[in-house]
Amino acid sequence: MTQQADPVSTALAVESAASAESVDPGRKLPLNATVGGASTGTLMLSLAQQFGQNSAVGQVLIYLSPTFAVASGALLVAFKGQVGEWNRRWLVRQARKSLEARIADERTPDVERKRYQKLLNDLHRSQASAAIKRVEKAQEIVM
Repeated sequence: MTQQADPVSTALAVESAASAESVDPGRKLPLNATVGGASTGTLMLSLAQQFGQNSAVGQVLIYLSPTFAVASGALLVAFKGQVGEWNRRWLVRQARKSLEARIADERTPDVERKRYQKLLNDLHRSQASAAIKRVEKAQEIVM
């Protein structure tokens, strides 16, 4: 029987990495956020040029461009984090489905079934501890 534990080991690695991540409110924003913000600000200034710098629309775009640059940079970081979270959840769900299917398969030997059950328990434990750490980090930021 070939071992196909790739989704499981990947999900466990993702969970352990997620639990090891620290959310530091004082950390610098990634380069992607500053590039995204600069791009938005530049786009707004380009639009202001098209409308004319002395027109009302041009003036509004010029004065609002820094605000939109900062907001879009923050949104880019939040979106990137959310996509990472969706990916992590998908990997864990795939690993869980794979393990449950292997456990339910009657052709699986008892020794392998016990090993898969242990991996499934480890996955549940890892997922729960990562969730608890995320809640604790969020509480630290709020307080």
